[in-house]
Amino acid sequence: AEMIVSIFGILISGAAFAPVSPGTPFLRLKQILKDIDAKILICGDFDVSQLQIEPGLEIIKLNSKLNFLDDQPSTEVKNALHPHHLAYVIYTSGTTGKPKGILIEHRAIVNYVVTSTQGLSIPENTGSGSFVHLSFSFDASLASVFIPLLSGRSIVLSSGMAAEAFRDGVFLRNAPYDFIALTPSHLPLLSDAIKGYHKQIAHKLIIGGEPLQAVHLDFLAESNGQINVSNEYGPSETTIS
Repeated sequence: AEMIVSIFGILISGAAFAPVSPGTPFLRLKQILKDIDAKILICGDFDVSQLQIEPGLEIIKLNSKLNFLDDQPSTEVKNALHPHHLAYVIYTSGTTGKPKGILIEHRAIVNYVVTSTQGLSIPENTGSGSFVHLSFSFDASLASVFIPLLSGRSIVLSSGMAAEAFRDGVFLRNAPYDFIALTPSHLPLLSDAIKGYHKQIAHKLIIGGEPLQAVHLDFLAESNGQINVSNEYGPSETTIS
């Protein structure tokens, strides 16, 4: 939940963010911080002693007492944001070379959110907006955050990652979802999680990150309800892969 608050706080302030997984090797994290000329590192229970922090980098630990917040004004933050201003930077995996940062402007993510929201056409009061289970360093996770929250819908945060995500008790308890964003590799995990579940799990699956094959979706033939599938496989340069 602190990550969601941080993302919106950064955007409202007029700054841009670069999400990095806590499991990122220190060398790569240091390279990213230097590459984007980061001014602030926001983290939880994270040991920064091995980072050899660059001078001028402020560290905010959200698990410590944030007494300084009490001294901040509660008035509305006003910034002259424009569509071409930077919203966030997503780094590639670096499997074919040095990881590169993809610069996403506000107009790109706004266009994606508006288009995706129109394409969902989900009736009101039919469940939760999305199930957030992907790493925030993976751009598809941002679809699960922005689309529901900017539409007035709720999100459900998984307490597990990867193979554990769909075993989380909150997953089935808060179904059905407007949509679930996931990769083809996640589909067998989803299939196992909904065996014996006789209600509709989601109205739509948004799939990306890897090539999708028809065999990946065979299990949907046995699921209850009609599920729309959107194949959004593509590079991060197209805003959401």
